[in-house]
Amino acid sequence: MREAIAVVRYGDSVPKDVAVLTFQYSQKDDIWVSECVELGTVTQAPTLEEARQWLVQAVRLQLNEVEELGFIDQFLRDRGVSPVPILFRSHGASPQGVSWDPVLARA
Repeated sequence: MREAIAVVRYGDSVPKDVAVLTFQYSQKDDIWVSECVELGTVTQAPTLEEARQWLVQAVRLQLNEVEELGFIDQFLRDRGVSPVPILFRSHGASPQGVSWDPVLARA
């Protein structure tokens, strides 16, 4: 089973970029394995919902850590992920702090 997940990059609580990642799930015996195809992030859990939630948390931690280390653009480019800027009319303020947040969007 697969689903597309939108990850939103925030700067000062304002959406800055969005990218789509693929989450893939499979069941092996009594364990659900979840994987973010593009990032290679993998989790496992006893239920599908827990596997999904744990993968969301793992992807959030991974993206935020790489962002903090300062090489998020290269990291995403190497994995074929192309964030799309979210453009708003500016009120003169520029985003300062940045964070990533996966948003479950089931098709």
